[in-house]
Amino acid sequence: GTRSVTNIQPELTANIGRSLSIQIDHNYERLSRDGGDVYVAHLTDLRISYQFSLRQRLRVAWLRGDFERDPTLSGPGVQPRDRSINSQVIYSYKVNPRTALYAGYADGYFGDQLNPLFQSDRTLFVKIGYASQH
Repeated sequence: GTRSVTNIQPELTANIGRSLSIQIDHNYERLSRDGGDVYVAHLTDLRISYQFSLRQRLRVAWLRGDFERDPTLSGPGVQPRDRSINSQVIYSYKVNPRTALYAGYADGYFGDQLNPLFQSDRTLFVKIGYASQH
């Protein structure tokens, strides 16, 4: 049978002033075979970064996935649709040129044909990054 893949990837980056940057990428992909869609995928990646000062920065990342499949074309046991949303917020503070402190929160949501979106994971973290001098 005939088979075709369509892939579209628009991307937008905006720097607003010196401190704010926004980047959004979208990936649309469709695989068609024998007159139907094996799958249609939408992936959206949004990143926002705000620089408060030379030492302090806040970053927010948001990733959304939406997959639709045709079970008659992709095989048994395959979910016709699943969705996921992952988000992350990270605050970083440069203690000195070689040491940075990070504090953040991340979570993930997942849903499919049978279940609405539910929280699948959640993480709070604090870490120290140290770059050694060679």
